[in-house]
Amino acid sequence: MELIAIALNEPVTKKLEAKWFFEDETIENGLFVKKTFSAPGKYFPEGLLFRNSNEITRAVLSKVPVKINIPPVSNAGDDKIAATNEMITFDGISSKDEDGRITSYSWDFGDGNRANGIRVRHSFQLPTNIK
Repeated sequence: MELIAIALNEPVTKKLEAKWFFEDETIENGLFVKKTFSAPGKYFPEGLLFRNSNEITRAVLSKVPVKINIPPVSNAGDDKIAATNEMITFDGISSKDEDGRITSYSWDFGDGNRANGIRVRHSFQLPTNIK
């Protein structure tokens, strides 16, 4: 997540600083701050704007909701047994995304071949065990 402190109606010549307070009790300083959260969830960082280190120009106490994405869980279906060069259908329909919808499906077959799409077909030229 990136946060940017903006001071409206403040002359550019004045030295401005920002301090950000996070729910994990960390504090970050700077007008431009990058923050990484350790767990998915909704966070509400608070920002204060300062001029000349201590003098508060305006207490910009803005709570900005930040939603951290929970990664989707892939599910290619039941295990499949096929002969060499036999076409196998891989289906991602059982994959889930707890906090949204899956927008793309990307398959890596482990033999140098890849495919995109919710349902794809592929054959293997050598005996293969894919998990």
